[in-house]
Amino acid sequence: MRGKNKKKMLAYLLVLSLSLPLGFMNMGVKRVEAADGDWNYEIIGSDTAKITGYTGNETKIQIPETITDTNDTSYHVTALGDYAFLGQSELEEITIPEGVTAIGIYAFCGCMKLTDIQFPAKLKSIGNFAFDSCTSLTGVELPEGVTTLGANVFYHCTSFRNIKLPSTLESIGKKVFVDTSLQSLTIPKNVSSIGDGLFNGLDDFGENSYIKINEIVVDEENETYDSRDNCNAIIETATDTLLYGSNSTSKIPEGVKIIGRYAFSGCKDLESIEIPSTVNDVEGHIFAKCSNLSKITVSSENRTFDSRGDCNGIIETASNMLVSGCKATKIPADVNEIQISAFSGCDGLTEIQLPSGMQEIKDMTFLGCSGLTSVRIPSGVRSIGISAFSRCSSLKSVYIPASVEKFGEFAGESSNVFPGCSDLVIYTATGAKAVEFAEEYDIPYSFEKMPGEDDTPGFTPPPDTTPPPQVTQPPQVTATPPASQTTPVPQVTATPAPSPTIPPSPEVIKPQETKPGKAVIKSLKNKSGKKVTVTLSRKISGAAGYQVAYATKSSMKQQKKKGFKGTSITISGLKKKKTYYFRVRAYMK
Repeated sequence: MRGKNKKKMLAYLLVLSLSLPLGFMNMGVKRVEAADGDWNYEIIGSDTAKITGYTGNETKIQIPETITDTNDTSYHVTALGDYAFLGQSELEEITIPEGVTAIGIYAFCGCMKLTDIQFPAKLKSIGNFAFDSCTSLTGVELPEGVTTLGANVFYHCTSFRNIKLPSTLESIGKKVFVDTSLQSLTIPKNVSSIGDGLFNGLDDFGENSYIKINEIVVDEENETYDSRDNCNAIIETATDTLLYGSNSTSKIPEGVKIIGRYAFSGCKDLESIEIPSTVNDVEGHIFAKCSNLSKITVSSENRTFDSRGDCNGIIETASNMLVSGCKATKIPADVNEIQISAFSGCDGLTEIQLPSGMQEIKDMTFLGCSGLTSVRIPSGVRSIGISAFSRCSSLKSVYIPASVEKFGEFAGESSNVFPGCSDLVIYTATGAKAVEFAEEYDIPYSFEKMPGEDDTPGFTPPPDTTPPPQVTQPPQVTATPPASQTTPVPQVTATPAPSPTIPPSPEVIKPQETKPGKAVIKSLKNKSGKKVTVTLSRKISGAAGYQVAYATKSSMKQQKKKGFKGTSITISGLKKKKTYYFRVRAYMK
């Protein structure tokens, strides 16, 4: 199968900072007073200049065709520089002079009142994020001659509904129309490159991931893409790959072989889809955020996939693996495997019955299923993958059998498979690995029956001499799913005991100071011989929570872990006459 998602890796805290410059200096920049306002510019040729900023207060402006310096030398304005009008929130209308051929990155980003732009006839390219967050802009008509439309050009232009692309256009960047109100699009004949996530935010399952696109037409003379059979989709002709569908793509044309990653992501109004006999590859997240999709039908003549028993899912016939589902999917009993991310972003899914033959729940299987309320994991399942139930915000009860031994494991480390499930209670059997998992990530758990069930398989009642167990309610800590990068674990250096005699109470060993951006232990205080309070040096920006690990060996073998928020935690239950080693890590949001 193609398009399998790479595993996200568990990372110790890595703080990255991306800063967007609000202004910059350049040795070639001069300043000139213009009759219609103040203009900053940079000389880029013997007689040419680009506008780099505007310091006036006008809301309707016309950029001058020429700039004159203090020596009365004139320069033709041929470009608008990067960030030239960034954050000019009062700007409403702008006319760009005829000599301008390029608009730089972030040129009009954040111009929230901008409603009208007059483009010059000689314009060739528009840079990345050029009109990002121009929330009042409703549409544009790009002039003939434009060849390049950069990435995220109209990103977050929430009122943006109409655009006319010129026949000269050759390249459309990624995420150009994410979080817009665009309803129709015509791809011109010369376009030979379209970036990822044209209409949707790919792995962004928030509100802005819904799309309104209903009509897609590709020019019949285009040699790279097509929209055969009026399918309202963009198909890569050479590979027969459906790249982007719409809310109106209810039937994929015969001849299509591959359904691309995120192909229908965000098509909230899509209610049904027919898969033709020719499809032999389905990539990941294809129906993410398709909230109203309730009917999936695979052609009976398809030799690779089927939708047996009207299950409303796509099943790989040879392996009996469910590849993709929707809110109405009923998984057949003979399915023994569910593909990575099969239900990711399926916010319309409220319940699911998992087949008894499953042995694992794979990574991101139910990621972002915000409507899912309850899940029973079958006995026989041995592992739950990374971020399997991440952001299932309505999930309140999960039964985990004693057979499950691994939780979000990567490189021997476990991770929280339920981040963002703040109301969750885990139901399990006494002695199950799930108890240790719940305690590690501060998730309430119970040995009682799940709400609304007559019996909970694997339930083991406590001895009659003890009162019935109640749901344990430790403080909530939400740990994020593994990130795509890792940093080394801060090393703990053992300090020899001051004397060869066994100390009468726990001796705590402080780790060496780590680099900035990592969680650092400030102090370790021994309390009453059996407790130690761990205090961090500071709160880490971007951290959702922290985890302290402690062991009696410097190798940290047989370590125990506790999660916490804030900057301190008290570890109890330590043994006297033992030396303990501690280390701490932070989880990214």
